[in-house]
Amino acid sequence: DQVASESNSGSGTADAGQLRWRHGPYQDLLPSTQQFPLILSHALIEWLEHPRQMIADCHTLLEPGGVLSLCFYNCWARDYRNLVRGNFDWLDCKEDYLPDSGSLTPDFHHSPDAVMAWLDEEGFEVQGVTGVRVFHDYVVEKRGGHTDNSAVIAKELEYSTRFPYIWLGRYLHVVAIKRMT
Repeated sequence: DQVASESNSGSGTADAGQLRWRHGPYQDLLPSTQQFPLILSHALIEWLEHPRQMIADCHTLLEPGGVLSLCFYNCWARDYRNLVRGNFDWLDCKEDYLPDSGSLTPDFHHSPDAVMAWLDEEGFEVQGVTGVRVFHDYVVEKRGGHTDNSAVIAKELEYSTRFPYIWLGRYLHVVAIKRMT
């Protein structure tokens, strides 16, 4: 649609004539006989009450062999950050936690294990996982290399695909292919 096309205008990512843009609630695409080669779903499932349904719907909307780019909030990173910061009381009652009004903390937290299982059960094959913001969010005092944004970005990228740092990323980015059968 116009909003998505305009946001891509001049980005140099692709010829706008080669792409079909859709901007809006994914539910507006359903039901559909149309299938897509690529779906980008970034920072969405953690806001949905029924995230597995969205994964199932993406499977329906993708053509066989199509790619799902899924980025989601990592609740393991949230827990780790609270451990590092000494917020033990929060960890003891996290199931009752409600974010402040206007907070950017998602309403629904899903473990990476659960999301990976949903992808597998819905007919996706995970091609790769990358951690996003694997260490810098944990820094309390910015000193040394942390004062150089270019160095921080370089190290974030370097460690974003290494075990165990992947799983410490504030967000996880998963690339999954719809199985052919």
